[in-house]
Amino acid sequence: MIGVGYKADLKAIRDVLQDIIDKEDIILKELQPSIIIKDLGDKNMKIEIRMWVKSQDYLKAKVQINEKIKERYDSEEIPFP
Repeated sequence: MIGVGYKADLKAIRDVLQDIIDKEDIILKELQPSIIIKDLGDKNMKIEIRMWVKSQDYLKAKVQINEKIKERYDSEEIPFP
């Protein structure tokens, strides 16, 4: 689950997240990942990313993907709440 500010462009967010998913070898490609708006909160939107990895890679994948998202949000100037 990722929070993002309401001023963010949803298409840009989806494109960035999909690009990260597509480029990460640790994510299993046979099972379709999903990117959904989970909640519209008082101060931000909650974006949920669902993807499949091998059980033993879960923690590594979580850390790796979170780092990539932060880096890309910064470089694409996508606002965090």
